[in-house]
Amino acid sequence: MKEKRRVDFWTIVTCVLALIFLVFLVYPIGGLLKEAFVKDGAFSLDGFAEFFSKKHYYETIGHSTMIGICVTVFSLLIGIPFSYFYTFYNIYNFTTILCALPSEHILIVSPSIRSPSIASSYPFPVLIISR
Repeated sequence: MKEKRRVDFWTIVTCVLALIFLVFLVYPIGGLLKEAFVKDGAFSLDGFAEFFSKKHYYETIGHSTMIGICVTVFSLLIGIPFSYFYTFYNIYNFTTILCALPSEHILIVSPSIRSPSIASSYPFPVLIISR
């Protein structure tokens, strides 16, 4: 005889979160892809051809890629030595000290999201150390 599966709390939570994910992420991205590839009810790549025909647009993509690469490199240059130091040297309550630091005293490596004219003259990440 088959056993009836009992629906528990975590199954319901999982289903609700999956539904929220579908509604707020997958559905809008699907609509965006439809708008990108369908023109007048037929499949078309005209929008992409127009986009890449203008130098301004693909330069912006290049600058954004450069920002992402620079942020990744700087994050690795900061993170790898820090993790090595943290792993091999035992400092009493180091985690507590690190978590208790106010955020304005921590080095932040962040990409700049700016208008294309500014991004073309500023393709590097911003390093902020406040005192």
